[in-house]
Amino acid sequence: MNPDSGGPDKSLSFRSFVLTLSDKKSIRQRAFALRDAISPEVRSLKGERIKNALIALDAFDKASSVMLFASFRSEVDTFKIISHCLSKEKRTVLPKSDADNCRLLLYEIKSMDELVKGYFGIPEPEVSADRLILIEDIEFILVPGVAFDSKCNRVGYGKGFYDRLLSRRTAPAFALAYEEQIFDSVPTDKYDVMLDGIITDERVIRCNG
Repeated sequence: MNPDSGGPDKSLSFRSFVLTLSDKKSIRQRAFALRDAISPEVRSLKGERIKNALIALDAFDKASSVMLFASFRSEVDTFKIISHCLSKEKRTVLPKSDADNCRLLLYEIKSMDELVKGYFGIPEPEVSADRLILIEDIEFILVPGVAFDSKCNRVGYGKGFYDRLLSRRTAPAFALAYEEQIFDSVPTDKYDVMLDGIITDERVIRCNG
């Protein structure tokens, strides 16, 4: 309580918010270090296991429209997954960053050749008005992330782009991660959106159904 007003001390919630930001920064650094320490050869083997586990997932297999992301640096490789979706003639959708408005726009691609270097050098689809897709029309969603826990909490890259997008979803949202990225718990705040599951090289964590 604020002793001067008799009401709640708003400074407490602000301090909590600052601590959460600090905790997230710390866990990002740890997760980046652990992820980057995995050798390319081991990352490739782990990535193949993750891809196979995803493809075997019933919700993914039955989805006719899938939102994915183009992997970057030491993230779990998603390019084979994108190719798989295209070969199965799923509607294959990837995000494009609208940095000025802190949001993601979704576009369907017909081939890998339609990906170009975008925000921070991450491959993104080209802008095409007739390929613009709404998140509400997607049947299965894959998202990137830095650190996770077994309750399907996610620490992303800190911009909030995916949390804003996922808050409007109607489809299940899963992350792909190396087991090294799973922590006992990760810090969250009221703006963070919980996932429905996480697929690692060792297990499939489900939190909703």
